[in-house]
Amino acid sequence: MKIIQKISFESAKYISQKLGHNNQKRAVLYFGFQGIYGDVSKLSIIILVSLILKSLLPSLIIAITFAFLRKKAGGFHMKTEAGCTLFTLCICVIPGTMIRYLSLKASFTTAVFAILAIYVFCFICLLKYAPRGSKNRTITDIYEIREFKKKSVLSLIFLAIICMIFVFLTPEVSISICVGCLLEVITITPFVCDFIEEKKTSNNIDCLF
Repeated sequence: MKIIQKISFESAKYISQKLGHNNQKRAVLYFGFQGIYGDVSKLSIIILVSLILKSLLPSLIIAITFAFLRKKAGGFHMKTEAGCTLFTLCICVIPGTMIRYLSLKASFTTAVFAILAIYVFCFICLLKYAPRGSKNRTITDIYEIREFKKKSVLSLIFLAIICMIFVFLTPEVSISICVGCLLEVITITPFVCDFIEEKKTSNNIDCLF
């Protein structure tokens, strides 16, 4: 988005002038601000749209879960900030709204079995495909790959524990966490990543979501 790029540039320029930074440090600040402002704008849009659709809680939980696991597992990135915002909005608000309004009549045992099956699938995918780098952030070092893979698996286990706790308290929260994990894991699979990469050129900036 042009406005985010403009605000990021002005923010980096202001701080660089105050601290006497060179152009290289100003560029680092620029991309840092672009990532921060981009995430803030996406989160604001998610909140606004989900409030309108009355699905704020599940949509936010999906977004937070997705972002939390994504920090360790990686995933494909959209070409533009606008595309990233639209993608984030779709994968958070649409499932969140469905969770809020669909009547889930499955028995408790069936729900637990389904959640466990999804987490087993996620666990296998993380072991096989994580971490997934991007054109702007390649991960080739074997030790770095092992570290990210270990952290992604530990993150999934943590989320799975939280998810199972909420099965007994608030099923809507449990389902939202589960969906957030599943959506993130799908973004690191070769089928999805290769398909997306064929449709776009290199990124201008990686989206943190």
